[in-house]
Amino acid sequence: MPKQPQFPKRDINQAAIDAIATKIDSYDQAWERRWIESENRWDIRMERLEASVERIAATGVEEIRNFMGQAAELQVQTQLKLDELATDIKTMNAAWDERMGRMAEAINGYQAIAQEQAKTTQELIRLVTVMAGKIAA
Repeated sequence: MPKQPQFPKRDINQAAIDAIATKIDSYDQAWERRWIESENRWDIRMERLEASVERIAATGVEEIRNFMGQAAELQVQTQLKLDELATDIKTMNAAWDERMGRMAEAINGYQAIAQEQAKTTQELIRLVTVMAGKIAA
């Protein structure tokens, strides 16, 4: 019968401890790999986020510039329209004042005519009364 190879004798407790240590070591290595992968993914995400923020900031500044330019143009156009409207109002006001002045002159003229007519009517009544008195006499 062939001879069985001789291995150093180990204690069962020592074998259990070695098995547990090996398992812990493999878990530790797996955890370390996951941690490194997680950090790498985190770094990649942060780089993407920073790039995105930079793009947004760049386009945001440009959009703000465009908005400010458009707002300035609108303000200028609005001011021109307001100036034109103010000129139109002044012109209409001057025309209104002129018309009102002519109407006041006309009313004063009509009042003068009415006063003259009242004098003429009184004189006519007086003359009719005098004539009626002469006819009756």
